Amino acid sequence: MSASPLSVESVPLPPTIRTCVGVNEKLWDEVQQDNSRCLHTLACNLYNFILDEYSTVILIARLLWTIETLFVSLIAIGSPIFFYYFRSDGDAVVYPLSWTVVSFAVVFPLTMSLNGAFARREKGLEELAKLKTNILSIYFAHRFWDWTDGSDVTKGRQARLRPKHADDARRVLLRLMRLIRLQLEAPIVSRARHHLTKSGRSHQERVLSRVHEVKTAIATHLQLIQLLCEEMKFAGLPGNEASRMRNNFSSMVQAYESLTMLKHYRTPLGLRVFARGYIAVTPIMFGPYYAAIAGVDTVDSNDTIGVGLAFTCVLSALTTLSMQGLFNIRLQLEDPFASGTSFDAIDISIETQSLLDKLVEDSADVPSTQDIIDGNATRLAQAVRKCTAATFLPNDTAEITGAADQWTTV
Repeated sequence: MSASPLSVESVPLPPTIRTCVGVNEKLWDEVQQDNSRCLHTLACNLYNFILDEYSTVILIARLLWTIETLFVSLIAIGSPIFFYYFRSDGDAVVYPLSWTVVSFAVVFPLTMSLNGAFARREKGLEELAKLKTNILSIYFAHRFWDWTDGSDVTKGRQARLRPKHADDARRVLLRLMRLIRLQLEAPIVSRARHHLTKSGRSHQERVLSRVHEVKTAIATHLQLIQLLCEEMKFAGLPGNEASRMRNNFSSMVQAYESLTMLKHYRTPLGLRVFARGYIAVTPIMFGPYYAAIAGVDTVDSNDTIGVGLAFTCVLSALTTLSMQGLFNIRLQLEDPFASGTSFDAIDISIETQSLLDKLVEDSADVPSTQDIIDGNATRLAQAVRKCTAATFLPNDTAEITGAADQWTTV
């Protein structure tokens, strides 16, 4: 008889783990049940539809709310009107143009830039996760790792390492992460105006000067982390363990340098300039096309604006706004860490704060490695009981905000 396939339900969590992490296993079932009941009601679906459409309109308005959008919109509306009434030797200027040129001159640069911008964002998320992971690994190594003191008893940390070593490591890593966040939040200084105008170059120099100061401070903190590792080696940490710490350090520095490159180098400047210029020129080039759609040959040049001309003005404006909207999205994603200007950018403040919350100050209630070695299970049991009492779920007795404070003492 063949064995039944393994499922998640067939491997329940151990009771101790369920209790320690404060997991309510029915939490998502309850949410799903409430959502299912809601989905069966027409009023709920209609309400969610209205909210989605309202949010879409607001987001489109925010994307298009720029001076550049207003400028190209005026060109897009003025061009059909001009060619509708313009006469050359008594003849209307009307040409049935093809949109193929637009697909190559505008759509291709926009799609290339958008793909590159989203790829940079995904790369930034990957490198930021690597940075946070290695910082935590380095801190836990300084905080908990122990070794022998020349005998068979693992008491090297207690015997030879100064008591404030782990606290110094935590403070250095905290300040390092704050400095990295400060560097990633620097203003953008890689646009065309920063290279071709006097005021732009001046602004670029001021920003890069301060970025250099931040980089110098980061390099100093990286050196301190290496010296703290050397201090553990001097206190007796075995070479293989020190090698693991150096691997974490090397991966952390590599992730930091990758984030730096993503921050200070953009998608090709030529593609951005070409797309911006052609979006503004396209309505003028296609003015005779819009005039032909409006039926300029069937009216006199002194006629008032009719339905045909109004339609072509709206068509020209919508076409230009669609291209400008894509360009604005690409422009916002140029800096993958500019969370204040884009909904799709990496929120570096939240990501760094989540790491800073994990590097909490050492508490007297937290058991050390030496307590476990000495067989002192009392402090470990106390920490486990506090872990059992703490919870991050809204349906339990403690509020979410209050539960976060409980973890700082565990």
